[in-house]
Amino acid sequence: MNLTGMLAPHSRGRITIDPTRIRPDSLDSLEQYSHIWVVFIFHLNTNTKVVQKAAAAGYQTFPSKVSPPALGGKKVGVFATRTPHRPNPIGFSLCKIDRVDQKQFCIHVSGLDLVDGTPVLDVKPFVPHYDCVGFDVDNIPNSLRLPDWVTSGLDKRRLVVFSSEAEQQLAYLVEDNVLQFYGGKISKHETSDEAYKNVRSCIIEVLAADVRSGYQTKKGEERKISGGKSIVETVRKE
Repeated sequence: MNLTGMLAPHSRGRITIDPTRIRPDSLDSLEQYSHIWVVFIFHLNTNTKVVQKAAAAGYQTFPSKVSPPALGGKKVGVFATRTPHRPNPIGFSLCKIDRVDQKQFCIHVSGLDLVDGTPVLDVKPFVPHYDCVGFDVDNIPNSLRLPDWVTSGLDKRRLVVFSSEAEQQLAYLVEDNVLQFYGGKISKHETSDEAYKNVRSCIIEVLAADVRSGYQTKKGEERKISGGKSIVETVRKE
């Protein structure tokens, strides 16, 4: 039976890491989080033989529709469902961390919707700032826990200042309709002014977050000092 993670929060399990492939200290600091994403393979899919047979026969396409239990037999596109029968049988589950055991090299979790022996591809910490739609930083539930360095890092933003040259070039790009995802080339209902504001906001959002490592930031500063020129200047907010 395949349970559905947070719909069965009392289900419990253990994720064991292979010490012959990954060092035990890879779990260091994971206990500072309350939840993790578990990425895994649906290795017991009931349609595995059908898919393999179709592939051997030379069929290039995967069955495109499935019948969710809630629809009473009606079919919808496979990507509109959470079915395990997917072109790539990869699943993910949000689990609560109960305990991290570095000696036994395993993670004890609850809310796990995997069967025994499921191959796990990866685990990633749950960070509501970008994992939760409509997240409100002022109303973080008590059930969620994050390291201080994560929350403080996400709160930092660089002040992005456009030079007049950058403003002009961006306006030309919008007017010439050469941007793939902004303006009339893809959205006939987006005016040039709207496209300009949206792409400008995108640039500010990306640069303000500044996800570069310390090494990359240092190299960037060195290039700037040595005479490198950037059309868009970023100034760290104090």
